[in-house]
Parts: sequence; C-alpha cells; structure tokens
Amino acid sequence: MTITRKLDCSIVIPAFNEAAMISKTLQSLTSQTIERNRYEIIVVDNGSTDDTVSLAKEYADILLVKANGNVGAVRNYGIENASSGIIVCTDADCLFESDWLEKGLELLAQKPNAVLGGGLKTSVNSTWVEDKWLLNPTGKASQQKSLMGSCIFVRKEHFYRAGGFKETITSGEDSEFSESAKSVGLDILNSPELSVIHNGGAKSVRDFIKRQIWHAENYLEKPSNILRDRVFFLTAIYNMSILACMISLISFKPEFFALTMFLLFGIPLILSAKRIIRAKYCPNSLKELIQIYALDHVYLIGRGLGLLRGLTTRLK
Repeated sequence: MTITRKLDCSIVIPAFNEAAMISKTLQSLTSQTIERNRYEIIVVDNGSTDDTVSLAKEYADILLVKANGNVGAVRNYGIENASSGIIVCTDADCLFESDWLEKGLELLAQKPNAVLGGGLKTSVNSTWVEDKWLLNPTGKASQQKSLMGSCIFVRKEHFYRAGGFKETITSGEDSEFSESAKSVGLDILNSPELSVIHNGGAKSVRDFIKRQIWHAENYLEKPSNILRDRVFFLTAIYNMSILACMISLISFKPEFFALTMFLLFGIPLILSAKRIIRAKYCPNSLKELIQIYALDHVYLIGRGLGLLRGLTTRLK
C-alpha cells in the first residue's frame, strides 16, 4: 500500500506463530474509523514456523523479520522502522472497537505528557479461567496501573526518552517501560475506553500456570524493582509457607502449621479482594468467588515456580 498523506500513527505488532489469529487482528485494525491511508501497520515476525508471515503480508504495510531476540527487541525493531511520530503498540491476538484508534489519538492529543494504555476484555468464547482472571467482560476496568503491550499509545520522542523496551527480558517489557517512562517524568494513563479484546489469554489452568512461570522468570533481572513490588513479597511468603507447612507436618509442630495455613489461605484472599475491588466486579455466586480465589492460588504457585526458574538460570 502506498501512503499518500502524513501519517497519524504507526501501529507496531510483534508476532510469533500467530496464524490462528493474526488475520482477524489485522482485519480489525484495517476497519477503523480513521481513513486507512492515515496510518501504517508494521508486523515484526519473530521467526514463525507457521503461516504468520504470508497472512500478515495481506494486510501489513511493512513486514519485518527479526528471528532472534525477546519481545522487547522485536517491538523496538518495528518502532525503529516506523514513519510516524506517534507509535501504537499492540499484539497479534487482539481485536479492537472500530473507533479504538481514533479515541486513542484524540486522548493522546489532549495529554501532551502522557503515555496511554488500556485494559483487556475477554474473548467471546472465553473459558472460566480467562473470565475469572480478567474480571472485565465489558472492558470498563483496567487490570493494572502499568502499561500492557496489547495497548500503548506513545509519542516516538517520549518512547526514546524513556529508553524503549528492555530487550534482555523474556516478558514484562511493558511493565519495565512503564517504570522507565515514569522515571523521566511522563504520565502513565490507562483508559477503559482503549480496552481491547484479548484472544490469546490462557484458556486452561495448565496454560495459566505456564504463563505465570514465564512472566516471573525475570523477577530477579532488576533487584531494585523487587523492593517496590508487593506482589513479589506475597508470592515469596506464600511459596515459603508451602515449604514451611510441609516441614511443620514432619516435625509435628501444630502451632507452626496453623500459622503457615493462615498465610496460605490468607494471601490469595488478599489478591482476590484486590482484583474484585479494582475491577468493580460483582460475583453472582459462591462458585464464582471460589473460582476467583482458586485462580489466585494457581497464580502464586506459578509465580513461585517462575521465580525458582529465574534463580536457577542466574546461578548457572
């Protein structure tokens, strides 16, 4: 496609074996209320072995290949090749309201010192794992204060002032970028209006725990962040309590066992309450509450295993 006007923005999408979803994602992006020749779509393939590249060619203005490198490096490569001064980051497994791009650009124009983000809506065919993790069926809530790679609107000059995405970590580059942006005086603003439908979420408990292991591998990459991360401390205490619980059973110390059980049941309860309150979600049944609570147990176990994997990797 030939760009005939000054571009309003460049949309950058990393992709790896996304053949199942990327066509729908790109169709959704080409059906925006903004005229198609006012923005470019850049897909950066990370070495896919399926039909991702051939499918992306049908819709993308620019198709790049960066076979080696973590997701931060892939995103950075796409942004380096972007023509516009405004960058929009998303993922290859998302869908968007038709005015998503227009709303994002309007909000960014109103906030000259801001980097914008949005939340995640569950997909139409979501499982209970997706539903009870996101707690966001309408997209009107923001799950976290930091940015998510599925929705970032940023001026290119601000992106580089914040140092871009960290390339040495396997995940969490979006959260790291949030911290870097704040450290150079930029405002991080998450707007429910910019929420996107996320089709790539974990659909089973097994997939969910694997994803949490992956996310937690980089906990120790930046020790200074750990001191500010309350979830890290809760994760550490929870997993140490599992070990302490087993020790107390072997050593027959009931008072120690009672304390560890209190921590094992109490910490997930704190996380569940926090998520429900933040999302302004109203569970309709006891079953829903149990599912939410159970998922936070799985979350803490997965994060603990990821922390252990990261520690093992650093000691090699």
